This record gives sequence, C-alpha cells and structure tokens, in this order.
Amino acid sequence: MLESICSCENQERNLEKNLHSKRNTAPILFNLYTEFMMRELDDKATGIIIGGQNYNNIRYADDAVFVCNEEQSLQQVIQKIADICRSYGMEMNVKKTKTLVISKSGNTSCNITVDNTPVEQVAQYKYLGSLITEDGKCDMDIKTRIGMAKDTFLKHKELLKGNISLQTKKLMLNC
Repeated sequence: MLESICSCENQERNLEKNLHSKRNTAPILFNLYTEFMMRELDDKATGIIIGGQNYNNIRYADDAVFVCNEEQSLQQVIQKIADICRSYGMEMNVKKTKTLVISKSGNTSCNITVDNTPVEQVAQYKYLGSLITEDGKCDMDIKTRIGMAKDTFLKHKELLKGNISLQTKKLMLNC
C-alpha cells in the first residue's frame, strides 16, 4: 500500500489588519480560518481508511498533514487546499510544503505541484517531534530519542561520581 503524506504550513497574512484590537487575536483568527478551510475540504476527499473511517488530514496548530493512497488523489487534495486558502485571503507556503511517500519498496517518486510549482519530496520528515521516514519504520526516531536521553543523563554524571552516599545516588536514579 502506497501512502503519500504532504505536510503544509499555511502562511498567516496580516489577519488583524482591519481589526482594532490587540495582537493576541491573530492566532485565534488563524485557527478559526484553518478550521473552516478544513471543513470545506470535507470528509469525502480521498484519504486512507482506518477502522472503517476515512482520514485525509492530521492537524495540530498551523501544521497539517494530508494523507492519500494515490498520487493523483493527493494532487487533487493539495490543489483544493491551495484554492480554499486563496478564497480566505491566505496562501499555502510551497517552500515549507513537503511530500513524503511511505512505501515498503522505497524510492517511490511523487510529483505534486501547487499552482504549477513543484513540491519538494523528502525521505524523512519531523512532525510534532517524531521522525517519519519513507520506509514507515520508527527505528531512526527511537535511536534519536535514546541518544537525546543518553546525552541528558551524561550531563548529570558528575552528580553520580561525586562524594554522595549510595542511597542518595539511588534516589536520584529513581526520579
């Protein structure tokens, strides 16, 4: 099964341009705009079926991932999102948009464009702190997290080497 994932960030235009309120309203308006834009995409847009439910996007704040089984379906979804963004006075940032093909066979190309501008295809992508790779495995992500934990632990090795009782050292390790 071939899954294409496109991660996009919508570039925030000056939403408070016509507002007479403080700056903290812009993120709220941006979230409202993106919610209404995603509703226009609707559940009928092709995605992947998991447990009988169709999923075509995963969102958090201003990050969105669009998921499809076929390149043509992803192209239609991405173009529809770009059109919806324009209708709300926003634009999709093509430079920050990436495509990632997840496949067991690997090295599968995907030619997605936004208004005839090609979208870069990558072999791996970090989304919400997790590394997603084209083989769909999480080995690299696990190794990265173990390395980060090891580095953090080694920063505190002086505490364990110091003139501290064994009981206190055990308490520190159990925290």
